[in-house]
Amino acid sequence: MRPYTIATVLIALLVTGCLGSDADSNDPGPPRPSGPEGQILWDAPDHDANLGGGWIVQPCEGNGGVLCVERNGAPTGTLETRTSPVSSVDNLDPDADPVANLDALADGFHEAIGVDRAVGCPSDYVFENLGPDAFVLGGARGVFYGYVGMLPDGQPSELNLQYATIVGSQIISITAIAHDEGACPGRDGESTWDSATLSEFRPYLDAALHDSPLPSK
Repeated sequence: MRPYTIATVLIALLVTGCLGSDADSNDPGPPRPSGPEGQILWDAPDHDANLGGGWIVQPCEGNGGVLCVERNGAPTGTLETRTSPVSSVDNLDPDADPVANLDALADGFHEAIGVDRAVGCPSDYVFENLGPDAFVLGGARGVFYGYVGMLPDGQPSELNLQYATIVGSQIISITAIAHDEGACPGRDGESTWDSATLSEFRPYLDAALHDSPLPSK
């Protein structure tokens, strides 16, 4: 089976709730408001973004670069942004075309995480890359990539969503990561997402990231 087929099947299972998500969460709810009300504003410390469907993204108390996500008033996870020089990534060329560097960024990430999971998880662990796919991030040419993981018994293990673009000499990335209880490589103490909930959130996140302003730093 081709890798993208396996990844597509895993995502489909997560979205449809076959991994135990609440059926009521599939209700799309009200649409995302237009304008700033429905945009993720990293540089506005008091802004609550309404992404529709009961999803709200808001600043985390005392945690710069991290936004908290809730659904219908219940905390579900976080989004993190990071800015770093192109020159800080070994397999990128500061003089290369940004599109080539974005693809190289995703490829380098996939290679590193694949090696890590091959060493740290059982040999029958199901692990597949997501992307890289072209993605409009904040109106700029960007890339989406990540990975999904599942245990041999079909239980979800992890879901990693990465969005990145290059502005001048800087890489701007936005990340959402889910680690499930009892899974490989284990739940991160800082992570609150589970794979099923993050998968349900992804369409709302994708839509908002297309036209939300990029973080300034």
